[in-house]
Amino acid sequence: MISWWILKRKCLNCGVKISYKYFLTELTCAVLFAITTFAQPTNHLANSPLILIVMSCLFFSILLPLTLLDIQHLWLPESICRIGAAIGFFVVLITLTNTYPPNWMIFEHSLSAIFGFIFFRSLSKFSKFVLGKEALGRGDAKLIALVAIWLGFVGLCLSTYLAFVFAGFYAILGLIFKRVEFGEYIPFGPFISLSASLVWLFGNEFWLSRIFFLSNYIY
Repeated sequence: MISWWILKRKCLNCGVKISYKYFLTELTCAVLFAITTFAQPTNHLANSPLILIVMSCLFFSILLPLTLLDIQHLWLPESICRIGAAIGFFVVLITLTNTYPPNWMIFEHSLSAIFGFIFFRSLSKFSKFVLGKEALGRGDAKLIALVAIWLGFVGLCLSTYLAFVFAGFYAILGLIFKRVEFGEYIPFGPFISLSASLVWLFGNEFWLSRIFFLSNYIY
């Protein structure tokens, strides 16, 4: 980030302007790393603060490039999703061995990933049957499976719920202000990543209490 300012937003060798997107990406990454000290992922609270910070940095480092690629290209690379899922499984395998019962926690996270992938693919097939086109891509299903491995079943449900809420608000506002056309594809990966990050940062109980409060307030 500092070099971007020092070089006056130009390449030192050829003088071509460097896009502000690189600066914003590095700034976003720095902010995410800075707030890792406040992360409270429910299923990982038994770990030491240092381990939580390392885990958080890994998780955000995976979600950030997926978010940017989906925004720019409507593309969630399978390679990154697989690497992220593999790292998540390794993290769960190593860090949850101190929980009770550890085998069940590992099984839950793994089963949640399978469930999340099947649910999203089924929802996509159903939307194609009803609307004539898939509302969710295969990459979205792989991303939600990645999230499930890191967060477990409750985290998966909360991330899915929040992602659809955020996407719904975005679509409504986009239609109102004519930034989105009806029937236009919008990247869903960023909403999954945002929701998963919020669940990781604040924990399951935080979001469950607010969802229940909102539900009771409405009804």
